[in-house]
Amino acid sequence: MKHTLTTLASFAFLATSHAAVISWGAATNITSTTDISTSGTSLVAHNGGASNVTVNTVPFTAADLLAGSGVSVGQLAGGTTGDAGLNTLLDEVDFGGGGGLVSIDLGSFTSGNIIEVQVFFTDQRTGQQDRVMQYGSSTGGGTVNLEANPDNTTGSPFGSFATGTFVADGSDPDLTLDAQEFGNAHFSAIQVRDLGPAVPEPSRTLLALLGLAGLARRRRS
Repeated sequence: MKHTLTTLASFAFLATSHAAVISWGAATNITSTTDISTSGTSLVAHNGGASNVTVNTVPFTAADLLAGSGVSVGQLAGGTTGDAGLNTLLDEVDFGGGGGLVSIDLGSFTSGNIIEVQVFFTDQRTGQQDRVMQYGSSTGGGTVNLEANPDNTTGSPFGSFATGTFVADGSDPDLTLDAQEFGNAHFSAIQVRDLGPAVPEPSRTLLALLGLAGLARRRRS
């Protein structure tokens, strides 16, 4: 019985020792400043452009993170969100890396904490508004496709965004970007937030361990 419990304990450890994977929510239309999450604590917030700007109390820092090209202005194509800060955030874009899969280092995190990642993609320019950018995780798992301009107008919605989460475990996943049938990876904005410690749920393996331990006690009594 002791050997069985030790084996199961080893299995439980292995079952939880896997790389953190970003679990994405659905692509969502960008409509207002409230799309910028303020949950938890801000770790990183990048504007894919040349301007530092604060939106919904979150300070975004200008960032050219994609090698080989640079930043571009004019993604709103004259449209306006009604908020100067959000206009700046969405009107500028970072692009580069070519048409293959590229990645961005999101940073290092406190193990056991829930980490939230938001990505934003906007391009309302005629001829580019049907572009689709795919975002994912270097550690595998699912991806999410963001459309540059869901309704092909210069009014709301102003592109799309998605929110993903993972539980940090020391593997520190990178954000992956994959341009769908156009020349370079793009992002309008990225932010990463720490939502605090995850509340562990009893695993099936742990429940099995507890059951076997109880059975062993009954047999000895």
